[in-house]
Amino acid sequence: MGGFASFPMVMSAKRQGIPTVIHEQNAVLGLANRKLSSHVDVVALAYDDSQKVLDNAQNVKVVGNPVRRDIFGVDRATALQKLGLADGQKTLLIFGGSRGALKINEAAISAYDLLRQSQDLQIVHIAGTRDFDDIKEKLNQAKRPDDSMSYHLFPYIEEIGLAYSVADLAVTRAGASTAAELTASGLPALLVPYPWATDNHQLANAKRLESAGAAGIILDESLNAQLLWQAVSDLIYNPLELKKMSECSKILGRPQAANELAATVMETAGKVMAKTGRKNLS
Repeated sequence: MGGFASFPMVMSAKRQGIPTVIHEQNAVLGLANRKLSSHVDVVALAYDDSQKVLDNAQNVKVVGNPVRRDIFGVDRATALQKLGLADGQKTLLIFGGSRGALKINEAAISAYDLLRQSQDLQIVHIAGTRDFDDIKEKLNQAKRPDDSMSYHLFPYIEEIGLAYSVADLAVTRAGASTAAELTASGLPALLVPYPWATDNHQLANAKRLESAGAAGIILDESLNAQLLWQAVSDLIYNPLELKKMSECSKILGRPQAANELAATVMETAGKVMAKTGRKNLS
């Protein structure tokens, strides 16, 4: 799955005749996977256009990114009840990973004044455990009794499928797993790529979704309350655009990626073992 630690293990396996499959989760291949691509039996990719950088790779297969099973088949009514949300309202999901994303958290809270009178809007904001107390204090200071908007703040949601099932639009980072879950769920998104990711791979991931019509991009350096409010308002009350983005997201998504990758591993192992006459991999 990439990373420097994988390089010596994969090369050692190759020298011993052990079948080798690598998988690249991002739209931009990491250094280890780029170097290994010409030595392994199969290069599994999340995105088909990643193949253009693999001049020496002979056996490339696009399988997508494995995602958690629990994001599928979530009952919407149950999700609304568990999250304390109302039915019939537009729902904006804001999150940045288990630890949160400070820039997104700050922009969301700063935009509260602009969003407070938004009709039929509820926000699910997963701030992350690191920033939760600070964001909660700022939210309590910002709230007024006459607010039209409903704002629900969480440090973390273990069952993220609950949030996906009720959301109309997400504001989040563009990590590989997040991008895969968004597209597998068909959830339109405004992506704020983490600017210090290796090889700027989050921006590449975001551009892949944007080019497919599944997401918009807000650069981290440009993100502020006004820009966030404008971008959200342009989409959240535009059902036709959201529907179009959702359909594009589903086309890009690969909900069966885990099964496809597992099948690729088993198929590769069988072919190499048959070719070498080996009965097992020990």
